[in-house]
Amino acid sequence: MKRGLQTIVIGCAALFLPLSGCGDPGEIPFSVLGYGGGEGPGSNAERGSVLITEVGWAGSLDDAGNYHPEDVFIELQNKGFRPVNMSRWEILLTGARERTWLIPESDREVFPNEYIVIASTQTRAFPDADFLLPDFTIPKSHWEITIRDKDRRLIEPVGNIDGPPFAGGYDLVTVRSMERSQVIFGNFGTLQRNWHYFTENVGRGKIAEGFRKFTLGSPGEANSRDYSGSSSSGNFE
Repeated sequence: MKRGLQTIVIGCAALFLPLSGCGDPGEIPFSVLGYGGGEGPGSNAERGSVLITEVGWAGSLDDAGNYHPEDVFIELQNKGFRPVNMSRWEILLTGARERTWLIPESDREVFPNEYIVIASTQTRAFPDADFLLPDFTIPKSHWEITIRDKDRRLIEPVGNIDGPPFAGGYDLVTVRSMERSQVIFGNFGTLQRNWHYFTENVGRGKIAEGFRKFTLGSPGEANSRDYSGSSSSGNFE
């Protein structure tokens, strides 16, 4: 029995001896840990690590009552654990209209929990948008927006390709955005229960002065409270 134990000990030592001779490889460069093999650190992400958290598909309405249907935006939030550079990410519109846009090249890194806003223009309600796509458009019905990273890996789709948007709209008096609900499980962007109307009576501070009275949304900020009563909504607090 004693000889058997000695054999086991010698065998284990032989197994681990080559590993001990390798030395400490040191800290692994951050870029080596990137996803998808895109150029530059943080140019790609995993599915679900970035969410579309607000869609201003209905346009804007200035305080004088002038409606601007082309003044649209989407808001993205980094829900992952590392900064992400979204340069050259794809925004795909499908449904009533088919179109693909690329987020412009930039050295901007979006940190965990940070928001960015992508808008069609910076001359009206959304002057603080982080990225501008001059021909960006969203139909009034039957659309789905999908984001893909630099390597064209699917990040997430949102919207209702089979009918009207899940929330938001223009009622001739106000324009309200469509906001993502805080959902613990099953927070898929293509389910109606995971969206609600912007619920406050005045537009948030990142909406331009002269638009906040009737253009109601929270681009670049935390969403308004969800009073929809969805059974899947909530948080861990």
